[in-house]
Amino acid sequence: MFEEITHDEFMKLPTEKIREIVQEKRIPNVGVLIPDGTRKSAALYYNLTPEVEDFEQQLFSRINNELMKVIELMFSHGLKSLFIPSFTHGNLQRSKKYVDNAISYGFKFIFNDKKWFEFSKRLKIKINVYGDLNQIKEMGYQNLINWINDIINCTAKYDSHKLYFGLACSNKYEIPRIMDMCIDFYRKEKRYPTLKEKIKLYYGELVEDVDFFIRPTILRDSDIQPPLISGNKTQLYFPISPFIFINQNMFREILYDIIYQRTITYGMDDYNLYSIDKNEKIWLKNYYKINRNSIIGIGKKLGNYWFPLPQVKLDKSMNG
Repeated sequence: MFEEITHDEFMKLPTEKIREIVQEKRIPNVGVLIPDGTRKSAALYYNLTPEVEDFEQQLFSRINNELMKVIELMFSHGLKSLFIPSFTHGNLQRSKKYVDNAISYGFKFIFNDKKWFEFSKRLKIKINVYGDLNQIKEMGYQNLINWINDIINCTAKYDSHKLYFGLACSNKYEIPRIMDMCIDFYRKEKRYPTLKEKIKLYYGELVEDVDFFIRPTILRDSDIQPPLISGNKTQLYFPISPFIFINQNMFREILYDIIYQRTITYGMDDYNLYSIDKNEKIWLKNYYKINRNSIIGIGKKLGNYWFPLPQVKLDKSMNG
């Protein structure tokens, strides 16, 4: 059993020790990462513009390499399953050129490239895909369906980690589709499916609840929280920079926060405020007082890009 440790101690631990803590406490077990900030990365860090002939090829090649690094970082620290909602229904409604290039240079790399097969083999990652693949097929992208089937079959034997890519996975469309699945289940079984059965109907296997949701550069979920397993205990984190900047220190900050700082009550909080001492009450009262006009999520627009403004303030005497 691991005793609670300080933030500074935790940040300096060897990776294998943090992995042991995560596995012993079984939190976080399931995470969600939105690979956001790709266009910002292209414009600001890769010096790429859409006018470049091979813009998409260069962008997706770099982005996917960075994605592999972030996935390995999270799995090496003990995370068991990671969801990556990658292509929403909104993405599919963009221009045909955009969708064609995203599939040719982005998803072909993930689902049909030797580097990804070797990556999955080395880390023993089982890859699955959720969302409305029928829509993908109906749009004429049978090659993508074939790549997906190949990598699912090739990685089915691995059991160290699970990686779920979401395609056509927006809740606005997927929740009604899940309802249709439940109706079909009722017609066949003459009874309503249990929650676990609903999860298996949608994902193809039983999946535990999501522990954290990471959305870089902007404060919203964009209707892509994995349905049926999000919200009960999901903690939200919003890195300021694009996902390519997620590093070991950042992920350890999230791990320490979710393991040692946040209290998950499932709505059954029983007056925990009364357990703090007099000085802590004074500190908290002052904190709320000086931040009475602060709103986390207020930002500023620069061109087409929105970024958050600092809001939380601390008095000099508030050293907690």
